[in-house]
Amino acid sequence: PHGMKTYPVTPNYAYNAGGIIEAVELTLAPPVRITMLETQPEWQSGEVALRIHLRNYAEETDGVLEVCVTPWREAHPVSAVTRTCRVTGGDSVIALTLQVPQHRLWEIADPALYQLTVTLHAAQGVDRCSQRFGFRDFRYADGFFCLNGRRIMLYGTLYIMNNYPISCLTPPDDTFPRRDIEVMKLAGFNIARVCIGAASRQVLDLCDEIGLLVYEEHAGAWLMADSPWFARRFDRAIGDVILRDRHHPCVVAWGLLNETADGAVFRHAVAALPLLRGLDAGRMFILSSGRWDGDPRIGSVSNPGSCRWDTQMQDIHSYPEVPHSPQTIHGLRTLRVEAAALFGGEDPEAPAPTPVLMSEYGVCSAEDYPRCLRQYEWYGKTHTADARFYQEQYAGFLRDWTQWKLDACWARPEGYFAASQRLQAALWRVNYTAIQANPLLIGSLSSVSPIDAWFHGCGILNHFREPKSGMLETAVDLAAPLRWCLFTEPWHCYRGSAIKFEAVLVNYDILPPGRYPAHLQVLRADGSLCWERRIPVDIPAGDHAPFAHPVFAEEITIDGPAGAYCFLATLESGAAANGGEVLFYLGDAAEMPPVTAPLLLCGDDARFEQWLAARGITARHWGDQPDATGIVLVYGRAPHGQPALGARLLQHLKCGGRVICLDGDFL
Repeated sequence: PHGMKTYPVTPNYAYNAGGIIEAVELTLAPPVRITMLETQPEWQSGEVALRIHLRNYAEETDGVLEVCVTPWREAHPVSAVTRTCRVTGGDSVIALTLQVPQHRLWEIADPALYQLTVTLHAAQGVDRCSQRFGFRDFRYADGFFCLNGRRIMLYGTLYIMNNYPISCLTPPDDTFPRRDIEVMKLAGFNIARVCIGAASRQVLDLCDEIGLLVYEEHAGAWLMADSPWFARRFDRAIGDVILRDRHHPCVVAWGLLNETADGAVFRHAVAALPLLRGLDAGRMFILSSGRWDGDPRIGSVSNPGSCRWDTQMQDIHSYPEVPHSPQTIHGLRTLRVEAAALFGGEDPEAPAPTPVLMSEYGVCSAEDYPRCLRQYEWYGKTHTADARFYQEQYAGFLRDWTQWKLDACWARPEGYFAASQRLQAALWRVNYTAIQANPLLIGSLSSVSPIDAWFHGCGILNHFREPKSGMLETAVDLAAPLRWCLFTEPWHCYRGSAIKFEAVLVNYDILPPGRYPAHLQVLRADGSLCWERRIPVDIPAGDHAPFAHPVFAEEITIDGPAGAYCFLATLESGAAANGGEVLFYLGDAAEMPPVTAPLLLCGDDARFEQWLAARGITARHWGDQPDATGIVLVYGRAPHGQPALGARLLQHLKCGGRVICLDGDFL
């Protein structure tokens, strides 16, 4: 793989994933030994198909195999088999089947694990091998992801393994991976997509124990180029990961590619499925996260036991600008088949919408440079490349701190970074609420990750695994199995205007089918009531109903004083739902100050110019002559292609004029 590390270090890059990055063990073993255990647990019957791989460096010999299964961390076996065998020279495989009576399933809330121990007695010595496993089934069925026969909403995160401070590829101590896994579980995530390389063995062991699903990729999954060696290297990259990790019950899906356009690399991955299925028949394969190939004829997933790409689920990556516009919020809520239509409106000739896996989406904060620098000092590692990068970034920030008078807003730089983290949490709550309310959604793997990765602040924890302001609380709220998603459009308008209020109840099969009473309210900032309505909420029966249920949509005129208002929704019986509160704002046109200075218009938007005229605001298009008393208003389709415009605006400012820029791109 090309890797992602550059020197000097730059944002959005990470270390190359080459070399030895985990423990190396030298094992003293007899000439006749066990090289691998291959288990295939059957989740419904409790049978375990076992293949014992042997290697004999001596003469052909007789042996005795003792096989036992115990619940993990228990001493008493629940299944045992003893079998004599003839061990030939070289490599051989012995197959047998065990029955585990009254077996327990591996579940997210109750990850039951079993320990398989195989002992080989031969004249040349005794060898023993142990391996954990679990009974579970994960597949895509009837438009939903299902774990052990029950549909679930995937609520997960990207987990980028090569993102530790100091060495990047390896943790400073063993507590770092444990903190990552524990915060994912505490945040309510039920799946982690391990990308930019495979997971470490320690991480997978922890996920087995804590009940966290894993969608695992490999080192050759992202942005590989075709070459004479590509096919062999790709097959080895994914094949070796499967052979190493296929006994982990937490691993429910193998990812072949990420963000890969159509071409030789993509077509090779499509054709590799039968080969890979020979290595693991019991797990799902996911073709390409994001589906940048754009070929709807090829399915996105292959279910356990299948040798074809057999599902037309839409796999989408989305990184729209924040804060989101109303059009973006609408696009996230009504996402159709193609990701390209996310912000461009609905095509009436587009095919019917299909279920959506949002496999990447996120919002970041500024990374807390001063906090991280203190940590590098504490570890005595200020000389490392990453620490020097943080030092350079923080030096640039301090120059801006003075130039842009940020000290007038915050008493110290740490206050700025804390405010950025709180803003990240607030934007994530608003944005993901829109995604949750999409009835097509069957899974979301947010780029809001457990930790700040790639030198930008995408995490719940910072680079050194310390909590960020408001992020964990937001994650827990968004993970609730029963949650209100409330919307007001517009969310800031003048008093007396009509506002569209919408309420969507997201129910991950916690609330049984039936009718439930709900109470909707609008309160002023002082807590006084200005509107209320009681409505019935109907939860339909059947496993094909979407998780998101629209329950209310109505335009209401709110005529009250200027200020903040709150739209509330409450279930009055049956269960308690999270969410249920969203702020909106009213302004009073009568309280607005008059616009006395002339506006000098720089843009192309006839509707906006008509809007100004209707409000009696004097405006004319900006000419070539400076006008120190006028306000230049840059808006609409400003002439971005004219570098001279920037110079003219600076000259206008030097003459004492003012500029209002409504065009973010030009700004």
